Amino acid sequence: MRLPQGCALHPRCPKVFSSCTDGRPPDLIPVDGRTVACLLHCPAPAQAGQP
Repeated sequence: MRLPQGCALHPRCPKVFSSCTDGRPPDLIPVDGRTVACLLHCPAPAQAGQP
């Protein structure tokens, strides 16, 4: 199975933006304690890009 470049879910994500295709997002642990790998959850969204 060949995954797309960047975030593997960007082809079907309704909130995708250009930074999603640049590379895999870092693993983050938001307030609820679950691990996510999504630029929408980055502490500084202005640096990650805007939707």
